[in-house]
Amino acid sequence: MSEIGIAQKKNSLFTIADHICAVLLALCPLLQHYIAPLYNMAITVMIVIAAYLILRIFLDVHNVKWGAIAFVAVMVVYWIFRVVNHGTTVAEFGQSGVFIVFVLAVALGKINLDTMLKACRAVCLLASFYLIFQYIFYYGFKIHLQMAPTDLLVKSADQWILVAQTGITGVTGRVGNLYRPSAFFLEPAHVYLYMFPHLILMLFNDKITKKVLAMAAMISLGMVLTTSGMGIAAVGGIWALFLIFRDERDGSFRLANILRKRNLIALGILVLGFAGAMVCVPFVRSAVLRIFVPGSTGTTAIGGRVNRAFDLVMTMESWQWLYGMADNTHGLGIHMPGILDVLYRHGIIGTLLSYELYVKCTCKLPLAYKLMGAVILVTSLFSGHTHSLVGMLYFLLVLM
Repeated sequence: MSEIGIAQKKNSLFTIADHICAVLLALCPLLQHYIAPLYNMAITVMIVIAAYLILRIFLDVHNVKWGAIAFVAVMVVYWIFRVVNHGTTVAEFGQSGVFIVFVLAVALGKINLDTMLKACRAVCLLASFYLIFQYIFYYGFKIHLQMAPTDLLVKSADQWILVAQTGITGVTGRVGNLYRPSAFFLEPAHVYLYMFPHLILMLFNDKITKKVLAMAAMISLGMVLTTSGMGIAAVGGIWALFLIFRDERDGSFRLANILRKRNLIALGILVLGFAGAMVCVPFVRSAVLRIFVPGSTGTTAIGGRVNRAFDLVMTMESWQWLYGMADNTHGLGIHMPGILDVLYRHGIIGTLLSYELYVKCTCKLPLAYKLMGAVILVTSLFSGHTHSLVGMLYFLLVLM
């Protein structure tokens, strides 16, 4: 009986620790920009959790399912390739080691993903409520409610200080006419990157309750209120696909549902609503126009994110296209989208290895994860966070 009691106590402690780790992982995309003993708060948290996960794996090594590891094997190879390509540094070795521990742990079921997803949804909903308050205070009282503690940011996050403090200043330092709050995130794009996976998981589910629909609507509102062009496009596209493919009678999603009268009417209402918002809501109109119409800098929002990075990649020599140019792109002073960043650093080999999991999820997993993988692939053309350490871990955990 004493041995049983000890085992139960040990399992109870593991359960509590698993929940704590899951909540901390949900917060890592927020913590990555704040100071801490090691690099930043997210890296510090990940190192501590990785040490715990090594213990969890070691104690249960006899139950390892090698098929689960095979699913993420190419991702492991990619992070090993990052270490050996262009020479090895202690920091690079440590980051890759930590990430590989997480890859193996999630494949072996040692991370409580249910708790993590619930925590992520709570963050999404809280951010959406905060965004509403920011709008009320700004347009009602001309006050910007700053929610990100910018005094605690790491040096590399300096570009977002004025963005978080004013709500109208961009990362380039230019003051705009459009109010662009982001709650306790540092910029609107960060809100979009964090929220869109959960909007997809909520809507593309066979069993959707009114509560889930209400939460999805609130998260959608939050993404739109940030005025992020990518966020508004994602919200419109995700809801359009939801209305087109869903059969409300049994909750299924089929291509044939496009022809249903109910779905066509719902899609028409959505399109008319979006058109109405473009005409009547200034921040929606301005956010959408930023994507297609050049601003004061002479480029569109897409061009500003891609052009200089593309020009840099095109300076690579022929042999460098295979292995890339350098271990990192820090100090270049330009925005590097995920695909161009990996191509510049690790060449075609690294690019193919880094995209294997995203492509595989898009092709092999159920509909919600297919759509999520596809959105990540498109996002990587404009954002660097899809291939950052914390970004890749976040998307990996959600996809798994």
